[in-house]
Amino acid sequence: MVGIKRGEPEPRQPRKWRLPPIPRGRQRAFEGAHLLDELGGELGTFLFQRVRDVHVWADAPGDARRSLFQVRGTPRLPAGAGEVGAELQVLAELVAHPAGSAPERVASACAGIYHWALDHAYYATAAAYASAAAHAQPFDPMFAIYAGRAERARAAYDQGTLWFHRAISVARLGGKLSAYVVALLSWANQEITRGNRVRGRALLWRAWRYAKRHNLKHLGAEARHDLLALAIDVEDWDEAERHAEAAATLYGPRARNIFALAHDWALVWLNRGFAAPALPVMEAALPFLTLPSARILALSSISRAAAMLGQADRFRSASDTVLGLAAVATENAPMALVHISQAHFTAGDVERARALSVRAREMARGRQDATAEHFANELLAAIQAPAPAERDVPLPEDSVIFLQAEMLLQRVRKLAASL
Repeated sequence: MVGIKRGEPEPRQPRKWRLPPIPRGRQRAFEGAHLLDELGGELGTFLFQRVRDVHVWADAPGDARRSLFQVRGTPRLPAGAGEVGAELQVLAELVAHPAGSAPERVASACAGIYHWALDHAYYATAAAYASAAAHAQPFDPMFAIYAGRAERARAAYDQGTLWFHRAISVARLGGKLSAYVVALLSWANQEITRGNRVRGRALLWRAWRYAKRHNLKHLGAEARHDLLALAIDVEDWDEAERHAEAAATLYGPRARNIFALAHDWALVWLNRGFAAPALPVMEAALPFLTLPSARILALSSISRAAAMLGQADRFRSASDTVLGLAAVATENAPMALVHISQAHFTAGDVERARALSVRAREMARGRQDATAEHFANELLAAIQAPAPAERDVPLPEDSVIFLQAEMLLQRVRKLAASL
């Protein structure tokens, strides 16, 4: 044999996963004080007391829980408990009967409060209760994912990263395939928001390959959907179309994510100048995009499309609603402000457009949203130049976008009718 003889390959040792510790939140004068700041009143006080109780209970050995809380009877639920009354009742019973409370039930109650808080943009409360759920059930990766997402929502990205690392490790150790992919997707979105697109893209492809290998179609669809969003950020329209088609194929007929996909695919057309086919699809999806972070972005896209089409009333109505939602700095609020700034520039209101761009840039900096800051700066430069405003571009008669738009409208309407 000619050449250097290499040694025989050694068998690869399996990777040893070290489980990182449960992250601890950012502390203030006393733990949980941010709930009092955010909510206040009787409900805020009750939530503050219960989240501290859950942490104490979770950290206590099982045999020490019986005498943990010295109370008589079950605490009375506060006024305004309404939407989270059932969850708060579980935590009230925890105080009255700590030894008999099941970790799964406590964690699920905390997770329910996390979802409620996130829906109402109470981000500090969401983070506190997601963390409490993860402490109550430390070996369930989904609760660690919730904690990471809550920290991401309030722009506490370093803390979010710790939680995502924890979730990935717990999922791998426990053989939880779906949770592993979800953790990768959640972490990827955070990295992209921070401007770490290379790392975010790598995580998304890693999630896609894993989902494909294990036939996790819905999660594969989410990975391609997130890759679509990244392609929009970098303005690669051909790649965006490929990811949109793949996600649409992978999402099942009852997948509610079709509403978000319809908006995002239409956003590709809008960014290419095709407002006419984009606006009806965005309008059809809007009623089903109820989370503040999704709704504010959808409305801002509608405002921009309406401005391009000369629909002044619709443009201003959507813009005003976005400004109301942006009073709370939700996820996507900086990018939504960029969109309505663009809409005002298109409508000829240059000074308003400039002011909104500056506001978008400052909010993006406050949330460490590098993507929104980049687009705000680009728009400010265009306004200063001044560059031509956006205008609707007529589609060629044989454009495939007509068929794509009709397909999305049919899927949105069919799923809406079944809900």
